[in-house]
Parts: sequence; structure tokens; C-alpha cells
Amino acid sequence: MIRTRFAPSPTGALHLGGARTALFNWLLARRAGGEFLLRIEDTDRERSTDAHRRQIEAALEWLGLDWDGPAARQSERAERHRERVGELLEAGRAYCCDCPPERLEEMRAEQRRAGLKPRYDGRCRARGLAAAPGRAVRLKTPRAGAVEVADHLKGTVRFDNAELDDLVIARADGGATYHLAAVADDIDAGVTHVLRGDDHFNNTPRQLHLYAAFGAPPPAYVHLPMILDERGRKLSKRAGGMDVLGFRERGVLPSALLNALARLGWARGDQELFERTELARRFDLDGLNRAPARLDPKKLAWLNREHLRRAGAAELAAEFAWHCARAGLDAGRLPEDARGALLEVQRRRCRDMAELAAQSRFLLEDAPAMDPAARARLLTPAALELLRELRGELAAAADWSAAALDALLRGYCERRGCKPREAAAPLRLAVTGGTVSPGIGDTLALLGRERALERLAAALNGGLAE
Repeated sequence: MIRTRFAPSPTGALHLGGARTALFNWLLARRAGGEFLLRIEDTDRERSTDAHRRQIEAALEWLGLDWDGPAARQSERAERHRERVGELLEAGRAYCCDCPPERLEEMRAEQRRAGLKPRYDGRCRARGLAAAPGRAVRLKTPRAGAVEVADHLKGTVRFDNAELDDLVIARADGGATYHLAAVADDIDAGVTHVLRGDDHFNNTPRQLHLYAAFGAPPPAYVHLPMILDERGRKLSKRAGGMDVLGFRERGVLPSALLNALARLGWARGDQELFERTELARRFDLDGLNRAPARLDPKKLAWLNREHLRRAGAAELAAEFAWHCARAGLDAGRLPEDARGALLEVQRRRCRDMAELAAQSRFLLEDAPAMDPAARARLLTPAALELLRELRGELAAAADWSAAALDALLRGYCERRGCKPREAAAPLRLAVTGGTVSPGIGDTLALLGRERALERLAAALNGGLAE
């Protein structure tokens, strides 16, 4: 059974590169009916925080990338890591080292002066030191031959063992290093495929030596090319605006961001639009690109508009409620049918969810504040007279549907000899407090007869809040 994992470090928010890695691992597992695991690599005690861990998990949940079983925390496996280090010491595949930091730094400085690659000289390799506090543990890396990394995208790459020194697998304080912990955890979890960023490629030969030392088969590796920004620069984890939940704040739908991430490094012909279920059905490793992908903000905006028009009711309702709450509004005050009608109208005209929520404020507030500049410009004496007449016709309307209300307004304007926009603009201001809303028929229909007539009366009486 295929088993993949995503193993972020909680030292910052989940960024686009990490989200794409998670997505590809999730897709590979889901298509094969396998398992997708989440492991939080929180052994960096100084930089790892629970807040970042929660943020990473929240971002994955928002994207719909569910994981199997509870999320593992690497910090809780310290005892298991010590056991694994002990196994290698007992088998003679590792040794203790008491070289102080000063000696190591002097050794590396001499190697650099001689034009050599800095690496450990093996001083403690044959000393037979026993494990003791203050002593690190190093892996006995083969000194001859080579290790071959078989990567799905890069092919087979050969690394001479002479270029690799004896890797520290446990620090002097007894804590396991990244390489030991990652390999031990992947072996114990039965991980079969490791999809990760290209920046991890040079770690792979060292980790293959660890698999060999444990007598365990290595996983299949896929090292994904980097994502570049629109200027062709490498995206950084610390780059501003690249964290996943930041895209949510800007109104991007989770389905749209997943679509964009999938297309940053994977293709299925010329198809651009994908839903999550289709991606899980069609994803394969052969569709991965070998070249770095470039993030195009305009393309993401287009994808978001397309997904906004196609999104299911549950996704739209969840995002609408979230954006309303962020703006201090309560989407729950609208009955479900009214909320559904609003979303159907707004999805056709708004660019993103943030704009959709902002332009729905008039329905969620009892007394929307009127734009003072628009009031001075639009509610002229002539316009107020027009609104008085319109209110009478609207009060007598037998049909309060959007189409009937649009027809009523057109008929009124024809009889009065004015253009529809001359009536619609002050009417919209009176009932919404602003100059932007859905079509006037839709706006009135969404408000409902009672609320629309009350607001119109308040505007005519000068009682609408400013």
C-alpha cells in the first residue's frame, strides 16, 4: 500500500511551496487508495511553536487535505530516536565522538584554506569511545564506492562516498539530528514514497546510508522543482504574502488555490480547471514537470473567479461565513434560503470571497451607514421626489421577484421619461447605503419587501444612519 507523508517544521506559517508538497503527497495516496500521514517535525526547540503547528494544521484543513490517523509530533518520539541510535551503536554502524566544537571549527578552517571541502576527518572513528554525556554519535559512512539516488524526476544521480563525511546522528546533548529522526520515523511509519522540495535533494544520499545501516528499504523519492515568483525568484518560506491562510484572507477559495498549486508543477494536457475530486482521480507522477514553476498572480485571480462561479454550496457558505465573521458580520442572521440566493447572485459578479462578503454587508446590517458623498450627489430634491413615487409603486407590487422588480422599474422610467440608471442609483443608495450592489432587482428581491420599503421610507424621511 502506498503511504506518503507531509512533514513540516512549525517554525512559520504554511507557505505555497509546502502546501504544494502536501497536495502532491495527498493526491498520490488518495488516488492509490493509500494513506497520507502528517508529521510535525518540531525538534527545533528554539523556533518551533504550538501556534505555528496549529496554523499549519488549520491551513491543511482549509485546503481539504485530510490526513490519516492523528498528526505525529516528532518531539514526542525522542525516546524512540535514542533507541534507534543505540541500535546503530550496538551494530557497529555508528560511533561516539568527543571532538569539541573548537577542534571541529579549526579542522574545517584548515580544510578551507587548503581548498578542500570541509568534512569530519574521522578522528574518533576507531577510538571505541563508550556512550557518555557530552559525546555526539556519528554514522560510519562507507569510505569507498558511491551511493546512487534514484529520483523519479532527476533519474539516477551518483554521489561518491568520499565526498560524504561521518554524519552526526545524535548531538552531544543526546538529541537526535534531523536526518536520524526523519529516517527513523519514516521507517516506523512504513512510508513508501517521499515527495519533497528539490532543496532536500542533497540530504538524500546521507539518508540512504541510514536506511542501509538500519537494513531497511528506502522509499521512492520525488524531488519537486522550486516554485518561482512572477519575477523568476525562488519563493521563500518567509516571503511576505505567500502563506496559505493569507490567500484565504484575500478571498481565494480553497478549491482555486488547490487548482493553482496542482498546475504549479503538474499538467494533464492543456486542461487548466480541476476540482479536488478530479485531481485525486487523475494525478500521476508522470505528469510532474522537471522545470521550476512560476506563480502568476493573474492566473490565480482568473482561477479564483472561475471556481467562484462553479463552487459547491457548502464551500461557498463556509467561506462566506468566515469572511463575514472576519468583518464583524453574522452570516447566520440570514435564513439558509436567503443566504443561498445571495451567494448565487453575488458569485456571478464578484472577483473573490472578500469582495463578495464586503458587498453583502447591506443585507447583514439593520441600518447600513450611508456614504455621505454619494448622498450629497444622488439624493437631490428631484431624486427624492422620484423615490417617493417609486416607493408607492413598489409597495403595490404583486410580484417581488428580481425579474418583476426590474420590469417595474423599467416601466416606471418609461412613463416618467427618465433613464433606468437615474432611478436605480438613488434607489440603490437608499436601500443599501452605498453605490455598489447586485442589479437593483436582485438587490430589492434579496432585501425582501418589508426591509426594502422600510429603508426607502427612512431615506425619504432623512432617518437612514449616516
